[in-house]
Amino acid sequence: MAITGVPPFNGFFSKFMIILAGFEIGIHHPLVLVLMIVTMIESVGSFIWILKWMGVNVLGAPSDAVANAAAPPLPIKFVLSVLIIMTLISQYIVFLLLS
Repeated sequence: MAITGVPPFNGFFSKFMIILAGFEIGIHHPLVLVLMIVTMIESVGSFIWILKWMGVNVLGAPSDAVANAAAPPLPIKFVLSVLIIMTLISQYIVFLLLS
């Protein structure tokens, strides 16, 4: 969800600022405005594609290889947990540092 720029994930804030600046520049440069519209369409398309992918691969029935796979080791679970937590709270840390 962070990849597609869904709030409150950290990808939203970086993508929002880029798109906002692009639209402000696009007022004076029509080519940039066209590119920003394409960017918005791509962003929505990415979100739809990620939802479709999650529905098929994450929520769907597991393949034989996945069903018979061993559980990931504890260090990998730890790293993934840290990444998930960082994705959810990193934007708030930046706001605290900048204010």
